[in-house]
Amino acid sequence: MNNNNTMKISFFWALIVLGLNFHTQYELRGLFFGEEIKIAGATGNMPYSLHYFTLLVNIVPLFFSLLTLYLNHKVFKIISLLYASLFCLLNGFHFISTAIESLSDLSQIGLLGFVLVSNVLLVLELFKWYKNDVLAL
Repeated sequence: MNNNNTMKISFFWALIVLGLNFHTQYELRGLFFGEEIKIAGATGNMPYSLHYFTLLVNIVPLFFSLLTLYLNHKVFKIISLLYASLFCLLNGFHFISTAIESLSDLSQIGLLGFVLVSNVLLVLELFKWYKNDVLAL
């Protein structure tokens, strides 16, 4: 696969992370208008499950973005494709649930739609990358 395709894949990974970070920032906008965002029963300590979730949706995709530029191994391609596909399902469900729960929040719906489209394009590019590897055998 040419360098242009790996650049696209790397870019899509980074774009998804950027979009999800904007999503988190958008969630904090209510603070400026006096909205209470503290979770009921919060103790001031972030639970480990949130640390793990952050690793899975922000840090791991950044590693995929970086490693895509340097690795061309079949196993890496399979893992990337599987992870991106699961991530796409997560982003799809999140988009749908946000659209149902917060129909008036057009910026969130638009942003999550953008993240979902980026994720679909990522899966398609990864599939082409993997398919080219299989056809080369």
